[in-house]
Amino acid sequence: MAAVRRAEAAGYREVILAGIHLGGYGRDLGPGLDFAGLLTRVLEGTSVPRIRFGSLEPWGVTDAFVALFAAAPRLLPFLHLPLQSGSGTVLKRMRRPCTPEFYRTQVERIVAAKPDLFLSTDVLTGFPGETEAEFAEGLAFIESLPFAHLHVFPYSPRAGTPAAAMPGQLPPEVKRERAAALIALSDAKKAVALAAQVGTVAEVLVEQDGRGHTEPGFAVCLEAPDGCVPPPGTLVRARVTGHDGERLAAVPLGP
Repeated sequence: MAAVRRAEAAGYREVILAGIHLGGYGRDLGPGLDFAGLLTRVLEGTSVPRIRFGSLEPWGVTDAFVALFAAAPRLLPFLHLPLQSGSGTVLKRMRRPCTPEFYRTQVERIVAAKPDLFLSTDVLTGFPGETEAEFAEGLAFIESLPFAHLHVFPYSPRAGTPAAAMPGQLPPEVKRERAAALIALSDAKKAVALAAQVGTVAEVLVEQDGRGHTEPGFAVCLEAPDGCVPPPGTLVRARVTGHDGERLAAVPLGP
């Protein structure tokens, strides 16, 4: 809370709450001090207009969090929800306490709470023993969900870990091919998400040289007709006119 207040006092218009296992926040602090409680304290104790947070594990998506996420406009419609694999058998070998079915249910709950959500995830491919069928299963599962971006990682053995000693270590070329397929899927999903923004009016936080981010987290390049773009730190309404595959192009609107 103190860090958010310092940022607010310094004039920041957006803060990002980041950490490891955010959904587990407060488990060592006593009853009622969970992540939803932290967000409530930040909302009630500060007036920073935009609050974003980092990675939240699927099992950290509680009823209290979903209700607050739906009710608080200052909680931006952005969420990174790690998946790792869309194959149930691979997830089991990874010892992740999650199934594809549970993950889908959590996504559906979150999207219902924030329909304009920018959803991203982590995907690791080439885990020991991953078959062609498991990879195809995982790819289809990921394709079926409304991700705007995938962080793709080919599995790399780390000495001393259980996975490094597992049978079925895959050749580097197989891992590269599968990672390339996932990256191509990510690019296609991002193109769809960007195209859906064209024609909309977005609130942009200007950062530098007319560049900034919308509330969901899309990168934007402002194109002011008079050549004058708002200064950094300004929140401006802008109409999205197109995109280049990475950034949106937008024209600032009058007050």
